[in-house]
Parts: sequence; C-alpha cells; structure tokens
Amino acid sequence: MLETGHARPDPDVRRRRPLCLHPREPLDHRHRGESLALEQQLARERRAIQLAHREHAVRHAST
Repeated sequence: MLETGHARPDPDVRRRRPLCLHPREPLDHRHRGESLALEQQLARERRAIQLAHREHAVRHAST
C-alpha cells in the first residue's frame, strides 16, 4: 500500500532551536575566491561541451 505525501510537517516533530550561525561559526570568506575560480572554470568547460554537441548535430544533419 502506498502512502501519500504530506504537505506540512508532522505536528509531533519539534525543533530544538532555529538553524543559524553562532558567533564562533563565522561565514568562511577566505576560500570564496577559490570557489569563484572553480565556478568560472566549470562554466568554460560546459560551453566547450555544448559546442561539441552542436557540431555533432550539424554533422549528422548535413549527411
């Protein structure tokens, strides 16, 4: 028998505290530059893959 999904949380489930950063857990801005470089690198690679797919489609369409 399949159960239907619930649109709201169960009433008996309570959170101990709201999710948030504590003063001893600051946002890590040190590595932000590294992640931006990685995102840019991945974006370049994705474009190369998209171009390769288009070239492949053009070759098959012309034959």
